[in-house]
Amino acid sequence: HALYNFCSIDLSAFYLDIVKDRLYTSFPGSKERRGAQTVMHTLVSAISRIMTPVLPFTAEEIWTYMPERQNPERKDPERNDNDKSIHMTCFPDPHESWKDYDLAKKWELLLKVRSEVTKSLENARVEKLIGHPLDAWVEVSANQAFYNILKPYENELKNIFIVSQTSLVEDDSLTEKCDDTESQGLLIQIHKAKGSKCERCWVYDTSVGDNSEHASACNRCIDVLGKIKLNE
Repeated sequence: HALYNFCSIDLSAFYLDIVKDRLYTSFPGSKERRGAQTVMHTLVSAISRIMTPVLPFTAEEIWTYMPERQNPERKDPERNDNDKSIHMTCFPDPHESWKDYDLAKKWELLLKVRSEVTKSLENARVEKLIGHPLDAWVEVSANQAFYNILKPYENELKNIFIVSQTSLVEDDSLTEKCDDTESQGLLIQIHKAKGSKCERCWVYDTSVGDNSEHASACNRCIDVLGKIKLNE
C-alpha cells in the first residue's frame, strides 16, 4: 500500500504531473529535461526492485526495458554484471546525502498552497471562468510568512500549479482566515490567462502571434524549435 500510494499520489498526481511539460516541450538536451529524466530513471530503478517480491513478472519485464538492458554499453554504478535479471539484484540503498529536512518543510508548505490553488481552480472551472487549469492566471496574495517561503520559487509557481501564469503579492493584512482557503495569511484569486494558447505546449502566452513563421507558438517553443532545427 505504501508503494502504491507513493506511485499514485507523490508521483502521478504531483511530480510527474508537473514535469511532463518539460519532458514534452523542452529541448531534448536541456538541463531541465535531462534532470527530470535522471530522476525518473532513479525512480524506476528503485521502484521496480522494491516491487519484485510482490509483482515478480511485472518487475522483470520493467527491468528488460531499462536503458542498460537495451544498450549494454551503458553503465549504472548501482549494478554489476550479474543483474541481467532483476531477481539477481538487491534492494536500493538509501542515499543519506539526498535527505534535506529543511527543504522538505518548505515543500510541505508549497504543497499546502498548491492544494488551496487546486481547490480555487476547481471552483473557477465550475463557475465556467476556465475550462482547464492552463486557461488560468493565478494571483497569490500572502502574508510575510507565506511570502518568504514562496518568493524563491516565484518563477516556478506556474509549473507547480500547472497554470499558464502566476503572480505573487505580499500582503501583511492577511492575518485572518480567508473565505476562499483554509489557510490563514493566504488569498488566491483566479483570472483568465492573458494572451493566446500556444498550439505546441498549450500554455497561454502574450507572445503567441509575434513570430510570422510560427504564428501559433509562444517564444519558449519557438526557441526550442530553433535549437532542434540547428541540431538536425
